[in-house]
Amino acid sequence: MKIAIFGAGIAGLSAAILLKRQGHSVKVYERSAEMNDRGNAFLMHDEGLDLLRNLGNQKVFERMGEPIQYFQMFSQKNEEVKAIRLMPWTCFKRDEVIRYLYDILGDESIVHGHEFESFHWNGQKIEKAIFTNGEMVEADLFVGADGLRSKVRKELFGSNQFSPIYTFELLGFVQDSKKYNQLKGMFKKFQHRSKSIAFGVLPASKGELITVLQFDPKIIQEAGILEENHKEIAEYLLADFPEYVKEVIALQTYEETYIWKTRDFDLLPQFHKANAVLIGDSAHVALPEISEDLPDLSEYDRVFQKFYTKRAEEVSQQILFGRRLKDQFLQPKRNPLELQRIPLVKRKNTKQPRPPKEKRVQITYFTDPICSTCWAIQPELRKLELEYGNQLEIEYRMGGLLPHWHNYNRHGITDPKQVALHWEEVEAKSGMPINGEIWKTDPLASSYPPSIAFKAAQLQSTDKAIIFLRKIREALFVAQRDIIDKGLLYRMALSSALDAAQIIKDIEGPATDNFFEDVALCEQLDIQFLPTLIMTNHLGESQRLIGENDYATFQKTINELNPNLKRMTYSKDIRDLFSRFPSMSLREYVYLSETPLEKAKQELDLMCQSGELTTWETGKVKLFLSTVKLEQGFV
Repeated sequence: MKIAIFGAGIAGLSAAILLKRQGHSVKVYERSAEMNDRGNAFLMHDEGLDLLRNLGNQKVFERMGEPIQYFQMFSQKNEEVKAIRLMPWTCFKRDEVIRYLYDILGDESIVHGHEFESFHWNGQKIEKAIFTNGEMVEADLFVGADGLRSKVRKELFGSNQFSPIYTFELLGFVQDSKKYNQLKGMFKKFQHRSKSIAFGVLPASKGELITVLQFDPKIIQEAGILEENHKEIAEYLLADFPEYVKEVIALQTYEETYIWKTRDFDLLPQFHKANAVLIGDSAHVALPEISEDLPDLSEYDRVFQKFYTKRAEEVSQQILFGRRLKDQFLQPKRNPLELQRIPLVKRKNTKQPRPPKEKRVQITYFTDPICSTCWAIQPELRKLELEYGNQLEIEYRMGGLLPHWHNYNRHGITDPKQVALHWEEVEAKSGMPINGEIWKTDPLASSYPPSIAFKAAQLQSTDKAIIFLRKIREALFVAQRDIIDKGLLYRMALSSALDAAQIIKDIEGPATDNFFEDVALCEQLDIQFLPTLIMTNHLGESQRLIGENDYATFQKTINELNPNLKRMTYSKDIRDLFSRFPSMSLREYVYLSETPLEKAKQELDLMCQSGELTTWETGKVKLFLSTVKLEQGFV
């Protein structure tokens, strides 16, 4: 099939490569006289990364771009508002991506100096495309990838109404190795609380940063500053921003800065007409998705309608989300920074709907970050998760195990050294890795601070809070870390995909109230030992499991309360288990995989030798970690 693509941007070139691989005859027509690699930079998520990576030489691709792993937002007064771990975004300079795609496609497939003018129709079918230079090209399929101001779109659907221009973005690059090294992996944004001004900076390539100054153009108009005076604009708008921002803009040369005037248009009724289709910015689509064979003309409508159906809802949501962000930005006094959504954080609902009440059991789990028996039953709790899934509704409550050491006496333990002995006993009995040296050398003053931090995490996400609690326990039982330290809690919150800045704020606010509500509930329900699990069925009937119990007891209790629950099978493959639980002890792996001890050790050693796992060891205790998750910062 003969295919003509208009526009040698990222969308057009990518589509050409995909279609050429399918055996089609493809030409790309670009209006500029030579490669148009002008432009700033952009962020791309893993879905787009996979597509670009698979188009060409993967080794070349891996050398491109800068991974962006963290996002921090500050106010203009340098108050930290948000701190979030991102997964996985990469910042690319547009010119390096264009060159990468040109090299894959080959010069013979690209024709420069050809700007689309119109189509020549033969009945209901487009027969030819006509260029402004008078030349024409015949094709079976025409693809419009000529950008936001697409002439192909206008030819197919007429003039569309663009939104008014409400915001400007002053874009530029900064060359500075020191600032690059300080910022590596980080996207920092500074936003004014009462004015529509924001400044962002992130690494674009080695030794180079990209800067984005977003603002309401009314501000410079009222100040009498011309929009071509980029340096004056930056210095005026950022005059009361932190010193870090001023240091960055002082390095800006303004030789290649330009202003992007943000605008959009409503979702088109279709992305195609007859044998022509729009992709990329021409259609509001981020990347081409023409990936199936196009066998004959009679199939066009079906294929393109499927393409539209697949993309239309997502594109519509992106348009609405972008407009909401714009409205928030233009009304800063009505939209506190703390409540603003971050577009880099993907929110996908991956939860499966819960079964009806008569087919599930609720568990209220009273626990504490320093409770060694709670750590000892982790293998059993993880197996419950694998075998019963969302048939169990587990609510975590904090037990307030150690308020302080003054006049402390809980079940005969009155001083830290006794805790060390108790932990040794729990380790010997359970097989879970526990190092109690911290109670001899630098004992924790209280378990309240990490408990309150957990309650702060619950305010954001109950699922991520459980991941956070696991990390707190690993830091204590394995690494002997001070889990009261706010800096450590901040870092563990980041690696749990939580907003770490908000965690620290909520520790001083609602999380403390929620924690003491848990403690009061413990007293009300006469919870004397941790862990205590109260299991309740749909009829309100309850049973308690106190302390360490074997898995058979968990199963028996669940079955007595609700025999309608079904046990599920799960993969016991080592890779599948570490994909589900990125950190495991030897005891956990043996238990969940049902592998004999010596064989389990051999399998774990082989995974460590291959680089798929690594270990976290302090003294005699060891934890196995997935290196994939570790590299992504989620272990």
